[in-house]
Amino acid sequence: MSATLTDHGAVGNAGENGAAQTATDCHYCYMFAGLAEVESRRTRDACSTYFESLNKLAGLIDQQASHFRTNSTLPAIYTYFGQFVNHDLSAPVATPTYLKSITDKAAVSSVNQTDVVTAGPDAVALMSSERPPNPQWLVNNILNQHPEPLCLYSLYGTGPSSDNSDIRELYDPATMKFRLGQTFDDPERPQAELDKMLRHDLLRNPDLRIADRRNDENVILSQLHLALMLFHNQAIDVLKPKFSDAMKLFNEARNQITRHYQYCIVHDFLKKLVPDEAAGQQVQLTQKSAVPFEFTTAAFRFGHSMISESYDYNRFFGDGGIESEIATLRNLFEFTTRGKMGNTTHAQNKQLPTHWVIDWARFFKVANTGNSGADQIDLVLPPTMTSLGDVTTNVKMADGLASISYRNLRRGYHRFMPSGQDMARKLNIEPLTPAQIGSAFTHHSATDVLRETGFDVKTPPWVYFLCEAKVKADGNALGPAAGAIVRGTIMELLRLNPQSVLKCEGGRWTPEMSPLRLASGGTIKDIKSLLQFAGVLG
Repeated sequence: MSATLTDHGAVGNAGENGAAQTATDCHYCYMFAGLAEVESRRTRDACSTYFESLNKLAGLIDQQASHFRTNSTLPAIYTYFGQFVNHDLSAPVATPTYLKSITDKAAVSSVNQTDVVTAGPDAVALMSSERPPNPQWLVNNILNQHPEPLCLYSLYGTGPSSDNSDIRELYDPATMKFRLGQTFDDPERPQAELDKMLRHDLLRNPDLRIADRRNDENVILSQLHLALMLFHNQAIDVLKPKFSDAMKLFNEARNQITRHYQYCIVHDFLKKLVPDEAAGQQVQLTQKSAVPFEFTTAAFRFGHSMISESYDYNRFFGDGGIESEIATLRNLFEFTTRGKMGNTTHAQNKQLPTHWVIDWARFFKVANTGNSGADQIDLVLPPTMTSLGDVTTNVKMADGLASISYRNLRRGYHRFMPSGQDMARKLNIEPLTPAQIGSAFTHHSATDVLRETGFDVKTPPWVYFLCEAKVKADGNALGPAAGAIVRGTIMELLRLNPQSVLKCEGGRWTPEMSPLRLASGGTIKDIKSLLQFAGVLG
């Protein structure tokens, strides 16, 4: 049996993830190319041994997975805003050369592909210890579909004048607004309560219509994508009196919204996630649109740990909810287009049930119950993240590919990621000690596994950065090395873009200069006010 499970960060065929199709030649890059080159020199036997060690480490992390996890001091909104940002930075697509390599590799492996539920075309590669020829080969053969990271290509695609008819159909050509769907009222729910809910949804009938389909992989993310569509539509209404030309109106709306969005990333998201000491570490990039593998493969994958197994979601599912159940992580995957809107008894329904519209106010609260807020950035994952094959396909994935731990560690291996300690040293940051690495684990066998594999002194970076967050920031922010890579990458990509919020108006742009205002007259300066302007948060 073969199926595809969306996995942000996975390499895909052109158009597979639904991202905007662009004529782009944007490559990824290495922040520490010398370290990647050293990592690529392992012998074949050493690679096989190392691959098995990674499997042991992934198994250890999965054994620590728990429903009873520690809340962080961050509201849950930052988990999913970060996921949206990740998709807006990186939309990987493999060249034919890459895909041919995977096909050749599969042909000589013992893998029975008919039994595999894939996580993208490189899933077969992730099951093997065989790696690409070298780091430069990856740079040459993996392209980024977003020609300008952080410029909302995941929302807009190539716009209403796109050569791609699927992208053009996102828009009403008369108004330059996004076309939207409407939620579905389940007759089994009390109508008086449904009438208190918002009724906007993504357009899903007959097929899902958004620029980046990865943004419908869970219902919170899809509701955030929807909020940004509504933000655009509201901006069109504000700006329309000033423009007689439809395309000029659209372009001005997009420019203003992109500035507000980038301002939120710099002045809200990063300030919450990156400690002050990391902000001072210097990271330099030279290519305008090249996202570092160290960022997308390791440092920015902390969000998996922030995910909760359940949420205070809305008036139906949450604290004091009408339903007896709470909103589980499994529900978040099920109430999507891929999840068939929860497989409701109303088989004809392709829209989100009205009682699953999010209450964003609950996602700005710091956790004070077991089902609120973001969880700590640490090595204790929610159990659902260890069995993703069951979430939307009801089948098991082969060789650990159901587990985000296996995927993240193997992808790092195939991307020639050096140890977290080596990255920290390159940033002039004192690495964690073996004792500190061990202290971040909870399982009783952790010390033995770490010593046996040597990962107490040379820790794979995804794991190292989670350890660092726990040890240095008590799980409430990133540690200094991860923080430097995350903040440095984002700030450098914005610095290199002459149209970004860091460059427009001579680098002096602020929300006070925008024609977009809240009903109260206040500025749109953070994620909360962005959602307020969109009309989805009171």
